[in-house]
Amino acid sequence: MLYVSDSLHYYRSYRLRSILLNQLLIEKEIHFEKAVIVVAEKLDKSLLWKTFADDMSPELIFLIETGLASIDKEKGVVSITEAGISALQNGIIEDAANSAFRNFINVRLQILAMIISAILLLVNISALFFR
Repeated sequence: MLYVSDSLHYYRSYRLRSILLNQLLIEKEIHFEKAVIVVAEKLDKSLLWKTFADDMSPELIFLIETGLASIDKEKGVVSITEAGISALQNGIIEDAANSAFRNFINVRLQILAMIISAILLLVNISALFFR
């Protein structure tokens, strides 16, 4: 079973990667420290208060380790690679972020449906006893 916190984690991770790659494509270079500010400005309202500065560094490191971005350690600047540009053109990162968002919403709706079902079950049971 997938929990809401797990689906939120995957959604947040893929959305942060997508935002970082898109911003790297626009600006060509971003200082590692500035990445936190850039992401905070572009973040969806559904994630704004559920994302912390500590969440962004691992995603930026993931992009660097997978070869989608590169870092110049002397300048402390991160830039996009050809593989990152290709991933954006193919829509791989954006599709993963959108799929994770749909999964997050589905998990929340499933929990809501179970709560409503439990309430209706209690109403039906109480209707049997209080006729």
